[in-house]
Amino acid sequence: MLNYSDAATLTESYRIVLRRGEIEGQPDRCDSVKCRSLAATMVKDKHLFKDQNYEKLRKHHQKLESLFIDPYFPPSSSSIGNYEKIPTGIEWKRPAELCESPRLFNTRGVPKTITRGQLSSAWMVSACSILAGVHELCHKVVPDFRDQEWDQEKKSKYAGIFHFRFWWFGDWVDVVVDDLLPTVDNQLLFTQSCCDDEFWTSLVEKAYAKLHGSYESLEGGHLCDALVDFTGGVSETVDLRVEDYSVNEEKRSHLFDSLHTEMNNHSLLCATVMLANALVVLSSTAEDREIEVRISVR
Repeated sequence: MLNYSDAATLTESYRIVLRRGEIEGQPDRCDSVKCRSLAATMVKDKHLFKDQNYEKLRKHHQKLESLFIDPYFPPSSSSIGNYEKIPTGIEWKRPAELCESPRLFNTRGVPKTITRGQLSSAWMVSACSILAGVHELCHKVVPDFRDQEWDQEKKSKYAGIFHFRFWWFGDWVDVVVDDLLPTVDNQLLFTQSCCDDEFWTSLVEKAYAKLHGSYESLEGGHLCDALVDFTGGVSETVDLRVEDYSVNEEKRSHLFDSLHTEMNNHSLLCATVMLANALVVLSSTAEDREIEVRISVR
């Protein structure tokens, strides 16, 4: 339950994506994140990760008319990490090499759908999907988004550098990245937007991977962890099976009362579902291997 005092009532659908290897043995659960007022906490006292100042670096490269390459998260295998199966032929490309007119956010009114790449972590896809549905949160993680946006009329403004903010060990940390993204055959390897010209998702994930040391370091994470890092909140998980909600009517009634209260307080609820016949269901989705659980908050 992600509570923020100065937001409008949420009317979005949030998507939880479960991969085949993560469904078996996972209990039904409801994750929640509750935080202080975002307006009061998210933009104060930012710390610079690796002491990299976005504005100074951008102005420096604009003056030199060069594109930024991050020395702390280089376009190399060390930034990807040690996956068991790493595809061959990886090329690091900038968005302008992947489409004609790249943007941070599309302006065509296309639904904010986030999709997996070949090496995406399912929980990261889910976290970005939730972020996409709550503009206030998204624009805190992606600060100064209008200023960072590609400007086709002022191409000299572009320096191949972006920055994002995460809650990290009790502080808001500003993380700078270049926009070189790992691809194979011009296809992004990691999390991406369904719109070929929209890149905020891929760049947020890259900054988050840099914070953790590599993309591979995101493999062992959890949706709740990402939501805490995106909001500065405190997470809570309710395990519906272990705590006997399925057989205890009184506890179940109390749970739904609590959920109703949290929704009225503009809270964000995230659910994970374990299905007994998950493999059968998943096989019916052919190559996709994902289940989407949509929770509408009205």
